Amino acid sequence: MIRWKATSVNGLVEYEQEAESFKELFDALDGRGIISDPDFPLYDTALLEKYGKSFDDAGFKDESGELDYEKVDDFLDGKKLSDRELYELILSRNGEAYYQKFMRETENQIVEIEESDFDETGKYKF
Repeated sequence: MIRWKATSVNGLVEYEQEAESFKELFDALDGRGIISDPDFPLYDTALLEKYGKSFDDAGFKDESGELDYEKVDDFLDGKKLSDRELYELILSRNGEAYYQKFMRETENQIVEIEESDFDETGKYKF
């Protein structure tokens, strides 16, 4: 279980969320509007960047030069962000949730999740 807590810059607003995975945590925070961006889909944008692409790539345009999201979906099909990439993406979205902590339970205490809690492939170890 991942426990996430955050506080706004002024300290007046606190957020909490629990999730079984970093993807579930990301989806919950994005759905609540805490880390989302009204101008672009955060997950898809990060995934495109991972592969050196953007929504502006010519390969994603239709005949009239407009974005064809079906082409983007086809490109992204089967691709995903690792746990570590999701952790870093959530941390980077600190507009509403400026001070963030990721925690996990051990046998007898709650400890903060750190970079060393991910393996070399970016998979969360716990």
